[in-house]
Amino acid sequence: MVFTFLTLSTIGLFILHKLYINYTLEIIYNVAYLLAFIPYYLNIRHKIIVTNLKIVFPDISDKRIDHIRFHSWKYFIINLLTCINQYLFRNSFLKKYYSINHIDVPHKSFFTAAHLGLYYDLTGFQQLTGKSVYTIYKGNFKLDFNGILKMVQHNNINLKELGKYFTVITPIDQKSNDKTIVKFLDQSVRFHSYLINISVRENRDIYLSFVIIKKYALELVYIKINTKDKTLEEIVQDVAYKYTDLIKQHPEQYLWSHNRFNI
Repeated sequence: MVFTFLTLSTIGLFILHKLYINYTLEIIYNVAYLLAFIPYYLNIRHKIIVTNLKIVFPDISDKRIDHIRFHSWKYFIINLLTCINQYLFRNSFLKKYYSINHIDVPHKSFFTAAHLGLYYDLTGFQQLTGKSVYTIYKGNFKLDFNGILKMVQHNNINLKELGKYFTVITPIDQKSNDKTIVKFLDQSVRFHSYLINISVRENRDIYLSFVIIKKYALELVYIKINTKDKTLEEIVQDVAYKYTDLIKQHPEQYLWSHNRFNI
């Protein structure tokens, strides 16, 4: 009886694992949808979210705010589950969902990524580029896949180590202690510029990138930023303007629960 139980359990787990690999985004999306009701109905960070939205969209209705508030939590949870997925399996299993199957990166590059859409699929990004990837995030995350993919906290950046990686990627948006001030979401804010500055000095190509989640499909777009004969402030402002437009087009997929404007 014990042997039968163990055998059936093993087969069951194998089947569940196969189903998860084959339907990863479908499962993550629907779980995130259900979990989003928790922060939504508990009004978690409600004041911050509502204030941010009213600053960026002065004429926004309460109904529209509630709609964006719910879906913003949903997309945040999708990212959180994707991150956990990579910790458990060292793979997001999301590559097959992308609208493209390869990112052409001929030179050492730096990819910016706002907290918009899917921004935690690091293994998917590495698989699409086929290059070594160094990623920087604010959270206390640590991933190291033998020199192919490394994730570090933003205050633990090793520039010598970073220089060895072909591609660098990190979320870029409002940052309270950076010196560079630009217009972002129509407000004057301090904006991430440190890694852009490092990338310019190292002659890396700079790309603006984002992944829009279309339920069970992922649309990845990356745009090369023109840095020739431009100051750091001009480059950063260009990135900020482009992300402002994208966030306004897809407000449901942006992370509004962060205190963007030091409220």
